[in-house]
Amino acid sequence: MNKPVNQKIRVMFFKKSGKYYTVGNAIVNHFLWEDEFKHDLVNTQDSLKDGWQGEFQVLTEELDDDNETSNFATFLFDAESFVGIEREGKNE
Repeated sequence: MNKPVNQKIRVMFFKKSGKYYTVGNAIVNHFLWEDEFKHDLVNTQDSLKDGWQGEFQVLTEELDDDNETSNFATFLFDAESFVGIEREGKNE
């Protein structure tokens, strides 16, 4: 299995109550089960300003070239999964 390289994914954000909040995209270079996957999400998601970590549940889906979902395991991260992960370069 080849590691993802600049894989575009859809990220949907839900409040802790489960209510839909917003949707956007991110670029990942790691498998879903690797901790670096969450770092990729924090660093490249294009929907929310920094500081969302720990406040939103995140649903991920792979996108193909036509921005339609394809062969990727949809996964829901709970809000606590992102606590303590800061966006790289935010102080630059």
